[in-house]
Parts: sequence; C-alpha cells; structure tokens
Amino acid sequence: PRCKPGLFFDLTTAEVELSILLRKFWLAIPLLLILSLPGHGRTLDDVRASGILACGLVGERPGFAVRDKDYQWSGFDVDICRAIAAGVVGDGRKVNFVDLQEAELVVALQSGEVDVLPRGQRLAISTDTSQGLMLATPTFFEIDQHGDLAIYGPIVRQGDSNWLQVVQWTVWCLTRAESLGVGAQQARSASASSSDARQKFLAAGQSFSALGLGLDKGWIANVIGAVGNYGEIFERHFGATSPHRLERGMNKLAKDGGLLLSPPFD
Repeated sequence: PRCKPGLFFDLTTAEVELSILLRKFWLAIPLLLILSLPGHGRTLDDVRASGILACGLVGERPGFAVRDKDYQWSGFDVDICRAIAAGVVGDGRKVNFVDLQEAELVVALQSGEVDVLPRGQRLAISTDTSQGLMLATPTFFEIDQHGDLAIYGPIVRQGDSNWLQVVQWTVWCLTRAESLGVGAQQARSASASSSDARQKFLAAGQSFSALGLGLDKGWIANVIGAVGNYGEIFERHFGATSPHRLERGMNKLAKDGGLLLSPPFD
C-alpha cells in the first residue's frame, strides 16, 4: 500500500514498514504455491502475512469516515474495516487506511493496493458487472435523490471466493450479534462453555465449517469485541448521541422491519 501522512490507525512507523515489506515478499511467492493452498484465497494470505488490512476510503464523509486533529480515522465505514481486521489478524487496530479519490477506487482494489473498499460505489449493474469487483453484502441502505434504493457495502475483487466469504461472514457476524443481543462487552467476557444461544454464537467460530474460512478459532469474539454489533456501530456514528441523529429505517434488522439479514451460524 502506498504511504501518505495520517493514513494509519494506531500503527507505529515500524509496523507499517514491516507490513509493506512482508506484503511485497508474499506477493513474490510463485503463483502455483499460492494456488496449492487448500481453502485459502490470495487476499486472505496477503493480509495475514503482512498483519495489516489495507482499507480504501474516499476522503471524509461525515458519519462514515472522518479524521480528527491527530489524523486518526473514525466512522461507520472505518468500523467495518476494523471488524474485518479483527477477524483476520485478531486486532481491529491493524488497518492501513488509504485515502483515495473517487476515480482511483477501482484501480486501487484491482491492483491490490487495497484489500477492501468498505463503502465503495453504489451498487448498480454498471459497477457490478464490468469492473471486476463484487459487493460482498449490504451494510447500508438509503434512498437516493432519484428515489431509487441505494445499496452500499464492502467491495472486493472478483475471483477470490475465499476473501469474499471472509468479508461476507464478518458483516453477517455484526448483524447476527445484534439479533442475539451480543455486544462488545459480552464478546470480551463471554465463556464459550455456556449453553446460552449467545455463547453458542460466539463458539460457532470454532466449528469445523467456520474454520473453513481460514480464520482463527476466536474470530467471532474478536470481531464483536473490537467494534460491537451492527446496532452499536450504527448508534455510535448515527444514533441519538451522535451529531447526525439518523433514524435507522431500512437499516434495521429484518425482524424489526428493516432490510438487514444474516444467515445462521450453527
């Protein structure tokens, strides 16, 4: 990833330099070796090898991504990237936020400069079928100025099904946690030995099927412990105590009349 002042979230200079060196080293490994690893996609291997997720943002968007006076990022999209990093490398702070222009998004993702765009472009047939990119799963719905439903969510490269699944299940983890009442505090203090549905959800990351993603056993607890569930993220950046005071509307869980769904984790 390219380096610009103020792009790193809680990372030291040494960590960033080491990440870049490891990423370059990993990219130099012959392609046949990468393809021979069962159940792993190349992006996941790159991120785990470097220890840092490269997340592409498009400047400052109030509520979604803003920088403070110390150039540290916060916002809804920022937390989506932190959630992915927590699941993949075990630490939501290990993110390199790359500030991009709108016209740079596609090239930055296709070239591997970034691993994911947490918001990217509005889903439309032109952006979904002709640019080599895919919407992993929706994270935010709104009605645009033309009265159309605008769907946003993490964007990944086509052709890496394992990485697509990792990003999908990370987002679904956030919504599933909200539906079960599992928040950041519960995830940090949970005991997986309980028979409670919430504990079973946290323990699902240790199942054989879940481990097929290529993540560590405690990845679900890491994700929720780092950023909270979807409701906590939304409330933090758009809720009654935020400057925006945005109604959740379509961004409620389906069981509450919204459009957000998640598959079961059993």
